[in-house]
This record gives sequence, structure tokens and C-alpha cells, in this order.
Amino acid sequence: MKWSEMSTEERNRLVAEKVMGTLQCLDKRAWQKGPVQVAQGWQCLSCGAWGTGMAPGQHDKPDEMIPHYTTDINAAWQIVEAGKFHSVELECYLPKNTEQALYRCFILVVAEGQPYKQYASKTAQEAICLASLKACGVRVEP
Repeated sequence: MKWSEMSTEERNRLVAEKVMGTLQCLDKRAWQKGPVQVAQGWQCLSCGAWGTGMAPGQHDKPDEMIPHYTTDINAAWQIVEAGKFHSVELECYLPKNTEQALYRCFILVVAEGQPYKQYASKTAQEAICLASLKACGVRVEP
């Protein structure tokens, strides 16, 4: 898949699913039928998802509930703090001229033959997202 051809929502959803594993709402207690019944279906009081044919339990989160990993540094930092990788290093290269800064993220994956996965981008959050996808075995072209 080509990163440049994906929308921001598609990028965030990919990171949520492949890196964070949080594409679904897991709060089964939040499902109700009755006063919040919508079109003979169910509604999750935790994230607001609803629909017919869905039973109480796991369901896809609406796009607005998925953190903006690719555009918000605070959301991207959740990847770093999640403890899914042995170590994560972020470097910033500041050119001497008026060129834009370049961020490079290195992720240590101990179980593989090539321990470091890395990716460089114009923003820190995008570098973190792309390196973490690479570390999880997801191949994304620029």
C-alpha cells in the first residue's frame, strides 16, 4: 500500500489496527438496547457506535474515536509508551540552511535478525507511525 495515497483516517486506522491493536471497542458493558435503540439495533454508550445486525460485544470504533496518530504528537507518543517494542529512539536533524527538519525514528525489535527498524519523515509523529508499522511487519511504501 502507498502511504501517500492514503487519507489521514486510513493511516490512523492502519496504525490503530496493526500497531496498537485497538481498532475495536472492547467495553461490552456499554451496550444497551431500549432507550438508546436505533433502527432495531444496538448502540455502544462508550464510543457511540451503533447499527443493526451487531450484537453486543466487540465492534469497530468510529473513525473519530481513533487517536490521530499520524498528525498529533501526543497520540503518536502513545505508541512509544505502549511498551510494544524493546526501545524507541527519535532523532531530529536540523539542516543548516532553510530546509525543513527531518525526523528519524529507530525501533528495536529484539526477536528479529535485523534488530532496528527505522523510518525518516518530515514530522516526528509520521516517523514514529511508519517505523512502528515497519517493526510490526507492515510494508508501506512512501
